[in-house]
Amino acid sequence: MAILTSATAFLYLLCVGGGVVVECADGDVDLGDSLGLYRASFMLADYLLFYGDRTVCFLRPDPRDAWTEQTVVRTSLFRHAYLQVLTPPQLNHIFHLNLDGGTGHGLGAGDSGSNSNNSSSDSVPCGEGIFVFHLRTQDDAHIFAKVFPAAAPDVRWLLVTPASLLSTRLSSIYLPLQNRLTVAAYSEDSHSIPLVQPYQVTPRHKLILQLSGAWQLTSSSHIRRWEADDINEQPKELNWDDFKTRLDSSQNVLQRDLKYGHMELLEGDPILRREDLSGVNLRCTTIQSPPRTILTPTERGNVEVKGILGSAFKHLMEMANFTSTCKATKDGQWGAEVEGQWTGMIGDIVRGEADIALASLDITEQRSSVVDFLMVIVRTDYRLVMKRPTNDDRKWRTFTSEFDRGVWEVLALTVLVLIASLCLATLSPHEDTLTLSESVTIVLGGLCGQGCTYEFQAMGSRLVFLTVMVLQVLVLAHYTSQLVSAMAVGPPLPQISTISDVKRHPTLKMGFIKGSSVTEYFKTSQNRDHQEIWRTMKKDNLVGSREEGMMRVLQQPYVFLAAGHYLNKNYGRDCRYFILPTPNFQSMSAFAIKKGSPYIPVLNKIILRMKATGLMEKWHDEWSPEPATCNDLEFSPIEFSVVTTPILLLGSTAAAEVTDKSCAQLHISKMWLEVFKTSNATTVIVSTSNATTVTEQHLPLNILDY
Repeated sequence: MAILTSATAFLYLLCVGGGVVVECADGDVDLGDSLGLYRASFMLADYLLFYGDRTVCFLRPDPRDAWTEQTVVRTSLFRHAYLQVLTPPQLNHIFHLNLDGGTGHGLGAGDSGSNSNNSSSDSVPCGEGIFVFHLRTQDDAHIFAKVFPAAAPDVRWLLVTPASLLSTRLSSIYLPLQNRLTVAAYSEDSHSIPLVQPYQVTPRHKLILQLSGAWQLTSSSHIRRWEADDINEQPKELNWDDFKTRLDSSQNVLQRDLKYGHMELLEGDPILRREDLSGVNLRCTTIQSPPRTILTPTERGNVEVKGILGSAFKHLMEMANFTSTCKATKDGQWGAEVEGQWTGMIGDIVRGEADIALASLDITEQRSSVVDFLMVIVRTDYRLVMKRPTNDDRKWRTFTSEFDRGVWEVLALTVLVLIASLCLATLSPHEDTLTLSESVTIVLGGLCGQGCTYEFQAMGSRLVFLTVMVLQVLVLAHYTSQLVSAMAVGPPLPQISTISDVKRHPTLKMGFIKGSSVTEYFKTSQNRDHQEIWRTMKKDNLVGSREEGMMRVLQQPYVFLAAGHYLNKNYGRDCRYFILPTPNFQSMSAFAIKKGSPYIPVLNKIILRMKATGLMEKWHDEWSPEPATCNDLEFSPIEFSVVTTPILLLGSTAAAEVTDKSCAQLHISKMWLEVFKTSNATTVIVSTSNATTVTEQHLPLNILDY
């Protein structure tokens, strides 16, 4: 192993101990007739200068590889960097490999290494730098196939290999989607060296070579050994100039003139440019939730997903070139941890039954511990829904609910005071005294808008009666307006807007879907009312589905908490429900995906582009038309149930009056019968209206009362 502690000492070590010809003043090393390798050495020096790398690890499994020594020499002449050359003993120790045929155990690049004598352990510094490997032969490719997966996944690599052998050298190596490998593909007959970033979606898929830049040798290069006369163009798939013409305006090319040549590289993270997933099939789990996900059954138990998120997912498939097979989650739940097991769509991903959840899953801390979420695609707010009040709900109170209970109590007390005042006011010697029953009749008649034939003489009695008439105007105006409105339009909407209002209501109960993110919101909320509701929440208040919750709203004094977009889409036109406008628990929602999935950067970039170009708004308008509102005034005929109470009341009063008259007539008949039996009267004349007698002296005294 050779470590650069000072440029002079390092060059001396290579010149003396390396067994190669080095002109230390200029940095030239005899590499035979390989012009491509010369250019690759200059290119690497410029590449490190372009990125400013200060830590470089060269892998040199073959001591006959003179290119590595030449490149280290040239780099050390102008770069103040930490350079390290790793030979087979160090590679075996650092990566736990057996390059003679063993396999590695997956140790990262930041683990301990050793010196050439294996007498001590030194820290390998390339975790934040770059690994450089000259891939000359197929044996080198086999070594790289063992070293590459053993290194940390975020390590940067630069492979140098002939362009003609590029695909052959990499065919036996799995380069995952998130790798940070760049290949410098040199050729003998070209000044230009294209920079390629290869990747595979899965080991079964083909290797994709994606150009990321190129280095061009310039006339100012300090190369005295040769002057190239015949320079041919690169193959089409590696032709950088042709590739640049196909770039869209969003991709920026960085250009710099460096020590030996001109470097052009695409700006940005290379992983974000990998949008071709080679037709990989992603298993998706989903749930019915219009308008965001609308499921249509297809063959073999699969479903086709439409709606806002269905359109977004189809766009993802088109742009990233992948397919998908979707199934509805078996238990119909979103995902929560119950007794150590995950339910719903989150459970499908955790158990490996699905790769991605196609639904607007709320991003919560608990869920994020077992799955990853893509970029926020929609926002969700939860709203309360309750039954809209109707006259049927108060058929026995239709004519009493216009006033609150307190108003009725004050009104009754006022009537009693007025009756007593009228009785006392008529005790004046200037007018006739009214009895209690007469005072009751006058006051109640006055409140109903009826006058009386009694002439009030004293000032006190007149003021009392005037008060009754003024009170009648006020009461009648308010009562009739409320009565007409209630019978024609319906009763007023409830005075409830938040979860705290529901908690304070004496009869209403609140619930939501078990296994949804609302559970975690209540558990972690700092609102005291939310905490109290969660502590007192009963299991039977939770429902298994939205449909069950909406049914309970109509059947019980029950308030259901659900996503606002779902309520507006499916029940906004159903005037049996009243959706409260105040949002609760506003949250961010996204697709959930398997923890550590390599597809996350690719899909996130496309989602960001969809949002920036207005596609999400387009699909939202397409699938979520404005619902009809039930808050507008709608006049309808009064139903029989509304007037049931007054009809029964009036009918009962009429029946009581008829019964009373019948009983009175029967009693009179019995009295006259007794008179005829007991009296000696010879002649009695009876009026049709009242029983009177001509010979009163012969009749019992109680008969005269009739």
